Amino acid sequence: MAPDSSVLSPTGIGSWADALAWHRRLNGYAVAEVDGLRVVGHLQGLYPGPAKLYALVRARRGLFVALVAGFTDSGRLQTEDDLFARQRFLAPFDLAAFTRALADHMPALRDGLQAPLRQAVRDHRREALGFEVPGLGRVVPYPLRFPTLARDLGFDPTHPVMGVRRDWMTVVDLGRRSCLMPTPEVFTRFHAEEEPAVRAVLAPAAGLIDADAVAVMGLATQYRQDTYRFYRGAGQRAQVRRQAARAYPVFARAISEVPSLRRAVDARAPLVPALAEAFQVSEAVLRCFHGFGHRVIPDHAEYLLMFLEDIDGSLCPGRRAATSHEHEDDPWACFASLAQELNSLAAFIGGPAGGRREALRALLRGFDGDWCALFRAVGGERVHPAVPLTRVPAVTGSTADIFDPRRRAQEEDRIAAAIAWDNFRHLLRLPWGGEAIRDGARAFAYSVCLPLAAHDSGRTTVRVDTQALRLAEAVATAFLLASRTLPQIVQFSDRFHRSIGTLFPHVSLKNVQGANLAWSRPSPPVEAPNGLGIVPLGSVQDLVEEGEALGNCLPLYAVPCVIEGHRVMSVRRNGLRIAAFEIARERSTVPWRLRQVEGPRNGPAPHEVHEAAGWYLDHLHGLGNDAIIPADAARGDTDVLRALCGYDWHDPAALDTMWALWSRSGPPPA
Repeated sequence: MAPDSSVLSPTGIGSWADALAWHRRLNGYAVAEVDGLRVVGHLQGLYPGPAKLYALVRARRGLFVALVAGFTDSGRLQTEDDLFARQRFLAPFDLAAFTRALADHMPALRDGLQAPLRQAVRDHRREALGFEVPGLGRVVPYPLRFPTLARDLGFDPTHPVMGVRRDWMTVVDLGRRSCLMPTPEVFTRFHAEEEPAVRAVLAPAAGLIDADAVAVMGLATQYRQDTYRFYRGAGQRAQVRRQAARAYPVFARAISEVPSLRRAVDARAPLVPALAEAFQVSEAVLRCFHGFGHRVIPDHAEYLLMFLEDIDGSLCPGRRAATSHEHEDDPWACFASLAQELNSLAAFIGGPAGGRREALRALLRGFDGDWCALFRAVGGERVHPAVPLTRVPAVTGSTADIFDPRRRAQEEDRIAAAIAWDNFRHLLRLPWGGEAIRDGARAFAYSVCLPLAAHDSGRTTVRVDTQALRLAEAVATAFLLASRTLPQIVQFSDRFHRSIGTLFPHVSLKNVQGANLAWSRPSPPVEAPNGLGIVPLGSVQDLVEEGEALGNCLPLYAVPCVIEGHRVMSVRRNGLRIAAFEIARERSTVPWRLRQVEGPRNGPAPHEVHEAAGWYLDHLHGLGNDAIIPADAARGDTDVLRALCGYDWHDPAALDTMWALWSRSGPPPA
């Protein structure tokens, strides 16, 4: 697998032929067997950063270790001379020699015992443990998920060789630096030539992995190796297990991990009743998922189960198995893509289930009941004409009773009438989806609803707890949907985001006693393998200080952290704040997921920040819930309401000004 020893002319990269030639010199695949270890490798020498090797190693007892190894001494590809230097650096590379060095570094590989090998993988996830490879210097391995690398190396028959796509991205990066723009013809020719060549090189490793077991695992990337072991083998039990997974592919992981489902499958008991009991939904809802894989149904299958259980079944597409059509022509695929956003918005509004159903029915009625037409309308058109909003009477009555339950119920009834299909259509076209409504509602709740309720009650300090925030957001959402057009809401949201950097640095957090708003942190501060520090933030004061340093909208994340259980991490280089990222999970038993990464002034963050965030998620997955740090009550001791408002809410004149600003009606300025 060592790169080609021939050298291109130093006249530069003038065509895609030159870029492809460098790809063939620096990227490659190989198979090796060393001391009972079988290994398949994908060398990516054309990677702009340090050269990388993706390797799948099978130990003696059938366990796999999937990893990506970075050659720290290979430098980076920034100039044309770096290409020649990289070629000389990788010339002595040999997969067998690398495997021997890896086995010396990780003795558990030679033994193949499950417990020591898993511990070694955990150790490498926690910190960058490198080793020396003769002729190549220091190499730092990092564990990957087994299905990810299986697809990369072409062991999943349901997928193309994903490693070829990784290589294509390195070729595109090289071409763009030479002002070459990729075309469909170049893309098609590259894959048509490379994939058969790669499969031919990897043919000796065809029996390394049970292809049938990999196939039933589908598209999801978070399957553990135990899932593969559950489905592999040629016996009758393995065939029954694979048959169950093929019937309900989106539940393949659950079937392998939930004890009651495993027992039902092995005993050949009816699968649907067992699934219904495990997920606490009706059998009719589960039958809707028959035959669907992750290409049609998103990873949040459990979320869609609850959604289907709650809405009227007449709103669903025809209850049949998945078709072979493209995504935008499959009603179930379109429904699954839209349902999460629609239900998320309806749930945020807080209306009853009946109101949600009515809103969805009105939405679908606008497209003659065709989910595909709705999907194409909200996702396929770049330019769209303005659609008038269905008018609903605005919020009325005294401001003192805005938290009265009866009053809230009346506003929720108005909300259901305000959500017509044209409004959803506008909303879903926005780049951030339903976040416009949520950001606008939070801005109004922070700047008007909470201060107004506190001021009218005669309080000088306010404890802003979870319930108060929920009530304020419900009232704010009713106000926005009842008396604003969606362009106005978007305008409010944009303005509030832009003003965060101006408002929050001026908020005094000292010498003001008030609410206590702090939350737990998922782990202590850690350092990622690329040298960036990751510091979990645990209070509204932390968010405000971080937002002041970065000039972005981090203070807005107080409510997601308190109510929705999200967490925000500060990313620092040598102690200096350079970015932040948000993580979330639906419940304590599922892994954390990355929601977004924010750089200074809400701009993009460096690529290394995304790498550090990905490493941190895997780090948390290895730690579990044991490393959670309880909330620091002293750190949350501040006037939260003042911080959220961005002005002195004790001043009646300031409060009147904010109310007038938000109550202004009429079309937004052009």
